[in-house]
Amino acid sequence: MSGRSGIFKDLTPRFVSVLFISTIGPLLFGYHLAELNAPQDVITCVRKSIGATTWTRITTHFRSNEAEGPLPQCIPMNPAQFGLVSSIFTLGGLVGALTAGPVSAKQGRLRAMTYNTIFYIVGAVIEALAPNLTTMVVGRVISGLGAGASLVVVPIWISETAPPEAKGFWGAGTQIMTNVGILIAQVLGYFLSRGSLWRFILLAAGMIAFIQAVGLLVGGQESPKWLAENGRGPEARRALRRLRGHAADIEEEIHGWGSHDSPQDLDDEREALMGGEDTGVNKQGDNLGNVVQDSLHRVKSASKDVAKDALGVFAVLKDPNSRPAIVAVMGVMLAQQLCGINSIVMYGVSLLAGLLESNSALLNILVAVLNIFVTTAAAPLPDKIGRKMCLLISIAGMGTNSILLGIGIMKQIPLLSAIAVLLFVASFGIGLGPVPFILSSELVGPEAVGATQSWALAANWVSTFAVAQFFPLVNANLPAGHVYFLFAGFALFFGIFVAWRVPETRGKGNADERADGSATFTSNLYSILAGVNGPVEVQRRDELPEEAYIEVNIRPGSGVGTPRERHLESIVASVLRSVILVHLHPRMLIQVTLQVLQEPSEKLMKGKGEVAVLPSLLNAAFLALVDGGIPLETTMSAVLVVVDATGDIVAEPSIKELLACQSVHALAYDVQGEMLLDQCTGTFDMSIWEQVAELGAQRCKCAVTDSEDTDEMRDNDESAATWLRNTLEEKVRAANAWREQT
Repeated sequence: MSGRSGIFKDLTPRFVSVLFISTIGPLLFGYHLAELNAPQDVITCVRKSIGATTWTRITTHFRSNEAEGPLPQCIPMNPAQFGLVSSIFTLGGLVGALTAGPVSAKQGRLRAMTYNTIFYIVGAVIEALAPNLTTMVVGRVISGLGAGASLVVVPIWISETAPPEAKGFWGAGTQIMTNVGILIAQVLGYFLSRGSLWRFILLAAGMIAFIQAVGLLVGGQESPKWLAENGRGPEARRALRRLRGHAADIEEEIHGWGSHDSPQDLDDEREALMGGEDTGVNKQGDNLGNVVQDSLHRVKSASKDVAKDALGVFAVLKDPNSRPAIVAVMGVMLAQQLCGINSIVMYGVSLLAGLLESNSALLNILVAVLNIFVTTAAAPLPDKIGRKMCLLISIAGMGTNSILLGIGIMKQIPLLSAIAVLLFVASFGIGLGPVPFILSSELVGPEAVGATQSWALAANWVSTFAVAQFFPLVNANLPAGHVYFLFAGFALFFGIFVAWRVPETRGKGNADERADGSATFTSNLYSILAGVNGPVEVQRRDELPEEAYIEVNIRPGSGVGTPRERHLESIVASVLRSVILVHLHPRMLIQVTLQVLQEPSEKLMKGKGEVAVLPSLLNAAFLALVDGGIPLETTMSAVLVVVDATGDIVAEPSIKELLACQSVHALAYDVQGEMLLDQCTGTFDMSIWEQVAELGAQRCKCAVTDSEDTDEMRDNDESAATWLRNTLEEKVRAANAWREQT
């Protein structure tokens, strides 16, 4: 196995089998989407049969000898009623999509997929036995619940279990299996669209769902990453080992999940700090730089997927870090449907019947085969040319061929119409088919991925409902073919949207990796990961539209933010405005996200934590600003100073010194020595404050200038200030080298 590379690296029969079982959910989504396409006229009593002539004679002969069963041979419907039966499936999908994210986050991906099979089985049985329109509608709604949930849970499961270097390829499995489901429905529809045999088309979905249920119960696999995020580390390691094989090196992948220490482990670590045990950061600070550098990678990895409470579908809308991702993913999902793909999948047979007569059913089978082929062949493209480029190529192709299809239908040119349909579907398979399903897990952190996927699929289902319900009406009321000019207009709009609002996520494991700038700062007490995004254009409604708006978001180490974080955000934002050249970016937003990775217990700190954490927050934010190339007016550094019980002044105190001190001071200075921050708590007089300010200014100056005392400070500094300067220089050199190479 070690000799293999690329998308087939670490590929095992176990992974392939579990992937196949899991993606039967999207297969059933595609099946239900297309199950009414071919037998539409038979179900609605317009015709008695369509499709293969020989097979028609055989089945008609047998049906003629059968007594009339308890169920009617067809259900009379007008176009509006049939449109309701087709589109109501999407409303069930909407409800399933909105509820599946939180369920999968709390109960696990495997259990959520198993629950989905119940809806699929029950819905299919009700559809197949429906004696009237109302029962058919109920069955379609229940089937939609399972479909909506599947399209939320399965892409997340694939993203979390696929080899990291080939997530784009395996992520296409959702769309490939959807296309397989469409093909199965079209083939069965071609042969069984006659008499009462259409009921077997609907019942077949329940049979497939039953097979999936058995497969999941017997051979299903929970996501190893979900297990790790929920405190089940050993079980996660065993699960990943089964998926990758015994010969694979899984340590790097596990390291990428981060360190998910239990609360007890964190308490033990704090007790060790309080007990004065050697943790690698001593009072003299002579090995601080080495310790920080050694722990830098560990802390960054731990931050990426730090275990946090899962955000619900409404809570995620309030999270400023998730809102831009939700807009981007929902926009792409709307594009997937409003560019017109389901006009072919759901109504292609009747749409093209006037041009191609009996060949329209065969053309739809050919379209389904082509969709599978293109989606499979193009699966490596998102990892090679990028997600965004695939989307743009796909939208451009669909828009162009929408125009050609409209002309072909208008001018009654069968060959042009057939070619345009095939190219239209092929364009969809390149980007809009597979890419939207893998974006959610790459644009937000693990705590928000389920809810974000739910909102994305909600947008998808609403737009699918719009197309399913109103396409027949719009197509009937516009001149022939003109509806595809509307789809071309949508393609133009969404092409601009993708180019403007959708970021490239190729090779990025989570949202933190996509920051324009990032840095980690570690002191005696805190570890902070900072990410900077921007400047990006926004609608400014405040009193200073001529300047950039600095938005600071602080994520606590556990739980959700409180008024404490909101207060700290306002302080940090105020200091950063003094450092950033805000006037260079009018009507722009610069977003700074600060994730607290490690901190002493607030109960232990007894109210001192709000001041004590500020220097670490500011130092991390400044490093990220530099790494992101944000134009700065000056450089700065922050330091924590305490006054102990004997009146001694200590910079960068240990946890014991902080707890025993009389006062705590958070100070920040720029390169000119101007004070940018002075926050304090405790008891002190003016003379003490002056000594504190002098020490703070000296420490901060050594961090941001090349003074003659710098070498001596490197040897004797008791703080992380010198490391801040060294790290700053190293990051600037690395960033410049990377930009020169690219």
